[in-house]
Amino acid sequence: MNIYVASSWRNDFQPEVVKVLRKDGHRVYDFKEDGDGWGQGIHGPGGFHWSEIDPDWQKWPSDIQKYIDGLKNPRATEGFHRDMDALEQADACVMVMPCGSSASMEMGWAVGANCHVYVYIPRMREPDLMVKMADLVTADLGEIRSQLNKTSPRLRSAEQRRIGTWYKKNDGGGFPMDRLRRLRKELDELEVDIYCGNHGHAKEELADVAICLSVIADSIGCDLHTEVSKKMDINEARQWTRSEDGTLSHVKGTDPRELQTLESK
Repeated sequence: MNIYVASSWRNDFQPEVVKVLRKDGHRVYDFKEDGDGWGQGIHGPGGFHWSEIDPDWQKWPSDIQKYIDGLKNPRATEGFHRDMDALEQADACVMVMPCGSSASMEMGWAVGANCHVYVYIPRMREPDLMVKMADLVTADLGEIRSQLNKTSPRLRSAEQRRIGTWYKKNDGGGFPMDRLRRLRKELDELEVDIYCGNHGHAKEELADVAICLSVIADSIGCDLHTEVSKKMDINEARQWTRSEDGTLSHVKGTDPRELQTLESK
């Protein structure tokens, strides 16, 4: 899994987090590191720091124009694109506190991009409300490692991510088969509503079914929206016939995968 570790240059915990996550087998971006930052290439601009532009950069708050001009510096532009390119490659983002506004913006971007987002707080400066948008906020790095090691690297749809976060925050668990049994219960309730013509309440039961499907998708490491889209590509390529009950059945031999198998023989 590609992991972007968002933090501060002054954060003493960040190097150990990168080291541990790489030891777990993940591909981890270190914004402080030389080369490409992924620990795999010696070529690259290396980590950017404001001191490269001005040794007195910490005095910029009293001279805002210097900061604005510094943002336009070619080295700042290079550093921005290095970090942004890495963030766009990430499947997950781990923010290590305490950190500044850049790391917070990176975490927020990762949330918007439907990455898996975790906040690690070995030490804090002050309370921060908006970390609640993350999948997990914890002072235990082991919890984050556990989540990363059992999470699919595929990005989840925004709705599946929301459902997964809700499920975990309410201590939801169970194996895939346990979640499947819960789905069957929801289907039974939906069947009763449809049979009785209670279509108003059936809408709520349909939503419960969709939520259960999303929870199952998380447990087997897939993005439900992506899988539905892939299956619809197949369905649209097939030929269909109307059954006696009005539902559709695909015509055997018209599935593009079946045709590919025949052509390869």
